[in-house]
Amino acid sequence: MRLSRRALLAATTAAASLTSTPPASAAQPSRRRTGFENLAASGYAALHGQKVGVVTNRS
Repeated sequence: MRLSRRALLAATTAAASLTSTPPASAAQPSRRRTGFENLAASGYAALHGQKVGVVTNRS
């Protein structure tokens, strides 16, 4: 049996939606934070007493 791309995409999407649905009792994962966001949230405690340089890219 040969499937068209559209039929294959539809079947794959349908199968993925059935298998990837988390149970209702599962907690929603929190948003990932960048290293800078974690540093700022800690009040820059990891940098206390350290010399810090900033590297930028103007392009």
